[in-house]
Amino acid sequence: MGSQVGMIVACDLNGLIGYDGKIPWENKEDMRRFKELTMDSTVIVGCKTYESLPGKKLPGRIKHVLDDSYSEHKEMADTRWFHNIKDALLTADENIPIWIIGGAQLYHESLLLNIPDFIDLTIMNFIWITPLADRYEERKEKARQLPEIPYTYMVESEYQNTNDSILFHRKYIRRPGGFGASFIEDIRKTEKEKNYVK
Repeated sequence: MGSQVGMIVACDLNGLIGYDGKIPWENKEDMRRFKELTMDSTVIVGCKTYESLPGKKLPGRIKHVLDDSYSEHKEMADTRWFHNIKDALLTADENIPIWIIGGAQLYHESLLLNIPDFIDLTIMNFIWITPLADRYEERKEKARQLPEIPYTYMVESEYQNTNDSILFHRKYIRRPGGFGASFIEDIRKTEKEKNYVK
């Protein structure tokens, strides 16, 4: 069957996932869990999110970065650049996990196309208050929200983090009953059929 595609994301109680190009909070347990889940995997990431990462960018993971100007970037042993998510998925090793890690635009596109086979959502039990609380338009422009999770997904499990009670984890899986097959399995099958015809 090959590797599945997961989407991993964290938000506050209002669904905020980013502000002014960054994650607006720092939570050590959330960062530890993200590292544990995504280590030794392929991560698919938007270029702005990739550029916002500090220091050495996600060691121990293969990075597939999406950028319209992908041909201008120099590829490295663990980092490749792609024009679209389909190519990024098809080039990923079938034998290791694949994670979509953001940002907001990539999450939106992935859910629109029903790409994730499952979604790992962390909900922070607080509402993050921006320093621009009195400037609504500017705040709205800089804030990034979690896209609506479509009906094709259902909650499989939900639990409170045992190391940090402020974190709640919710896992979504594909809803059974004809609500969509695996996106990556479909494109892999199509690609194999095209190669077979050749």
